Amino acid sequence: MAEEHQRDQPAYNVLKTWAFDDWGLYGRGDELLARALARHPRVGRVFHVQPPIDPAELRTRFRDPRWEQDMEGQLRRLKGLEDDGVYLFAPTSQPDRREATLDATVAMLEREGAFTRPLLMLHGLAHPFAGELASRLGGRGVTRLAMVRRDARAPYPVDADERQALDEVYKTQLTGADLVWAGTRELREELAALNPRTVLHPIGADQGLAGGTPAAELAGLPRPLIIYAGSMRAYLNVGLIRGTADRLREASFVFVGPAADFLQPLVAGLRNVHVIGPRPYRLLPDYLAAADVAVAPHQVAPATRAVVPEKLFGYLAAGLPVVTTEVAGAAELRRLVWIARDPSEFARAIQGALKRDRERRRALRQAAVSPLSWDAIAAHTVASVDAVRAGAELPDPPELKLPAIPGFLAR
Repeated sequence: MAEEHQRDQPAYNVLKTWAFDDWGLYGRGDELLARALARHPRVGRVFHVQPPIDPAELRTRFRDPRWEQDMEGQLRRLKGLEDDGVYLFAPTSQPDRREATLDATVAMLEREGAFTRPLLMLHGLAHPFAGELASRLGGRGVTRLAMVRRDARAPYPVDADERQALDEVYKTQLTGADLVWAGTRELREELAALNPRTVLHPIGADQGLAGGTPAAELAGLPRPLIIYAGSMRAYLNVGLIRGTADRLREASFVFVGPAADFLQPLVAGLRNVHVIGPRPYRLLPDYLAAADVAVAPHQVAPATRAVVPEKLFGYLAAGLPVVTTEVAGAAELRRLVWIARDPSEFARAIQGALKRDRERRRALRQAAVSPLSWDAIAAHTVASVDAVRAGAELPDPPELKLPAIPGFLAR
């Protein structure tokens, strides 16, 4: 009993480095994992450090509507901000004094007691500041979990200078990590040559996306309502979107999320396509609750084959039928999602999903991803660190619970 009680006491503090600074806006997986770790009984404090901010840039950044939602939070992070169990910090950029930026970050960690327990560093590789900070903390006994969820090299040709530079970053940072999480199976196989303790990164499904109240903003649109929730950057397949919308003119296609300025002009003239732009992540359950089908019309290209979209798991957690292109990880979800290649297939898949959808199927989708809650991923993270520190075998990650029903999805 005493041993069980001891294991329930905080054992670690956690430091997460992250290359994005839109905390709280769009529900990125790194943020949801940090919040789940803050809830874990064996984790004390969680620190999220984003790349340095140049205060002079804020004057132009805050004229961008994507940032109007978070002006106060951005400014307060320069001094440090407690947010629902996670301490947010953004060091001030000093381009001519890089060491000063690192000094300020380490000073904050010392001041806030980060080193009072063994420190677990969830180390992203996408921004050089994260690598510099990892090197600075190397002599403090930090357990370093390197996270390569998205292969940053994917957009570049093999002989490109950018790719070669990133290859060097991977080689330098991954060989010294205590554990490596890779975002895809292909990436795991490659990175295992640099570090044999490389495992597949579990993808979480936000259980909080279920049970919303249909968003009033969408109430007047014709049914069925097809939703895309996520960034609208260049990896969306605009031709696929236009072709599908043209074939299903009675349906309403709604795109909600950041970077709407990319998609908006490319679908102009389609009366049944509605690009409504970013909404706070806390409202996303209501937008999903208003939908009949969720879609992921991504291009199938090296950049999209380099990352498993978290949105697929979020859609399933909301119970929605899902139609997607064959992006990374889609094949493993084949019994849960519809996979299509072109506008004709995509339109037929949406029609099939609408025709076959029932409450029982929605419940089965939610049950399938219920083992992948972010709390479960956090528990797996803690158990993995326990194993690394003890020199033991790594625990198996949580897995999908696929429906044991023949023909759950007719192909």
